[in-house]
Amino acid sequence: MSVPARPWHGWWLPALFSVLLYTRALYGGFTFDDKAAVQGNRDVTDANSPWSRILQSDFWGTLAHMQTSNKSYRCAGGGHRVNVRAKRACRPLTIAMFRSVRVLAGTTPLTAAPFHVVNVALHAGVCGLRGLSGLLSPPAAQR
Repeated sequence: MSVPARPWHGWWLPALFSVLLYTRALYGGFTFDDKAAVQGNRDVTDANSPWSRILQSDFWGTLAHMQTSNKSYRCAGGGHRVNVRAKRACRPLTIAMFRSVRVLAGTTPLTAAPFHVVNVALHAGVCGLRGLSGLLSPPAAQR
């Protein structure tokens, strides 16, 4: 029994389509909570702040042990216990990505464009991987 040929464009077409759909996002600015989470977050903007501070701060850049922290980040490690009520916000990877984009872009003043470029590229990559996974899976007739 022969395996039917699969279309060669199955992996890059979803990626290209997603880039075309989200190209307009590249021209937008910071909105809503981006101003606090990116522009006002010392963990993102302060080049002198140690990277390890990301693990000690809440999502908004306030040290988790401070009274003014909303405790949106209290994961295990660093002397903190897991806060089961704040399941939604254990996001040091997000802040680390924001800071990486900030360091690589090096834009002064801080603009939204580099962050939007990274988000569109990540979205295109995920769409391409999803298209690729469809190509690699066996046809329905052989399952």
